[in-house]
Amino acid sequence: MKCLIYQLIIRVKHLLFVDAFLYTYFKEENKLIKTGLVNGAREHLQLVIDHTVKENVDLPIKDFVILSLYNSITNKVFDIKLLLDNNQHDSIDIIVRTIFEQYVYLKYILLSHTETKAKQFYYSYKIQSAAKGKSIFINFVKNKELYGDLPALSKKGQEQLGKMFPDEQDFDEDINKYLEMFKSNIRYEPHKKNKKFYEKWYKIDNNLNNLRDLVNLEKMDIYEAIYEVIYSFGSMSVHGIDVPGNIIPNDEVTILGKNINESSNNTFVGVMLMDVSRKVTNHYKLNKNDAIRSKLKKMELSYKYR
Repeated sequence: MKCLIYQLIIRVKHLLFVDAFLYTYFKEENKLIKTGLVNGAREHLQLVIDHTVKENVDLPIKDFVILSLYNSITNKVFDIKLLLDNNQHDSIDIIVRTIFEQYVYLKYILLSHTETKAKQFYYSYKIQSAAKGKSIFINFVKNKELYGDLPALSKKGQEQLGKMFPDEQDFDEDINKYLEMFKSNIRYEPHKKNKKFYEKWYKIDNNLNNLRDLVNLEKMDIYEAIYEVIYSFGSMSVHGIDVPGNIIPNDEVTILGKNINESSNNTFVGVMLMDVSRKVTNHYKLNKNDAIRSKLKKMELSYKYR
């Protein structure tokens, strides 16, 4: 796998003129994510929250989405650190793929029209949650007699779901409510056969169809090579098709393990975490705040000398 990825980057380097900095990612020795980077990010997030969230005031959707995405990225980097510290690698590329998706989403939201994009992200989440909740309700609660003594959803789970949505119509009310809000912000007419157009929350007009389109936006400043390495290869792990790559021949013995390049993943994760930390700081105009500048410096030093 390491050789394949390395060859891929060499090819992409010539095709996309990937600079020397990206190219050298794959020549480094394995290095763990430093505590200072992760703790610095968590402390930085808390400072941003302290300056943004006001007591007894509802948090606007825009801020809720930005801070939620930043929090999720930070927590997932911490998860990777725990796995690396305990020499557990099998799920790291899946987590890195999720971080990359959220990283792209957050950068796209902060790029321009932030309030509109954040609302679309939130509305999409609410619609999808209600739609999936309705499916659970129909299959596991409404038709629970089909499952006999082994219900797929526990009795306690059924009770909790029943309290949240006592009637199937509650799901439909939520779906219709947020669907109308979602439609009010888009500038294209969804195809009649595309019943789940709301899942592509970023598709405000007709030019963006997938994550690759977001990555390729000029002002996003993300190399497509990173998309190929993290997202494309990570998708193989997410869907379980990477399993043959975990079988590593060692002389006459076959070893089950995870044949990954830790250094590349760690470097990408560090770059993404540093980037979103700066972007969030800039968005909230906290560049001159001494405490926040100190945390960013702590993160930068920890990453630079990792």
